Amino acid sequence: MTPTDFKKQIKNKRLPALIFFTGTEDFLTEQFSNLLENSIDENFRAWDFVRTDVNDTGIKEVLADVSTLSFNASRRIVIVENPLFLTAKNSLEKSEENLLLKYLNNPEGGNSLIINAVNFSLDKRKKTVKSLIKTAENVNFKPLDERQILQIVKKRFLVADISIEDAVLNYYFRRLAFNLRLIINNLDKLLLYGQNHIIDKHVIDFLIAPESTESAFDLIEAINQKKPGKVLKIYEELI
Repeated sequence: MTPTDFKKQIKNKRLPALIFFTGTEDFLTEQFSNLLENSIDENFRAWDFVRTDVNDTGIKEVLADVSTLSFNASRRIVIVENPLFLTAKNSLEKSEENLLLKYLNNPEGGNSLIINAVNFSLDKRKKTVKSLIKTAENVNFKPLDERQILQIVKKRFLVADISIEDAVLNYYFRRLAFNLRLIINNLDKLLLYGQNHIIDKHVIDFLIAPESTESAFDLIEAINQKKPGKVLKIYEELI
């Protein structure tokens, strides 16, 4: 299932009982976790929304949380973070593994258990991983492509009634090495500046510190173009 489809499920309050987050775009995952939290009535959010590090709480407590009735007869959402037991580096005790497998084969229908394995290297030989792949609704958080990022950012500028050229936005994305977290987190600077000024590439250079990987690329390019002044400037930014 794509994040877009999952967003529709959240909006329509039709979440499955078992959800498995995979992929590599952790910033997008955080946005959806916030969306899930905000989908619950504010008066019951502290009870009906749980985010837990399974390494601190243990499987028994996680299963107890997801088996507990909602405060307002709605759906309780439990997000399990840091599931190292799904990797080759760590494992559950046999008793905990059996408890989890039993639940995965017959999840609590009234609530939702979400296993967040984004940026984890799964050991697909493990029974727990096989069971999740088989029984859970998988949401794959892949990195957004340039077109998708452009759509999101342009929408923010449109809502703020601020004009900006696509070429300038692409320059902004490149300056931050297309890192979605940095792109979104730095937007407020541009939106604030753009209320009274035109945003061009020079403004991007002034307001936005470059991501080091992109600066390294620019350094190589400047060296190849034999521009010592630019080389020195980029080098100073890198150090």
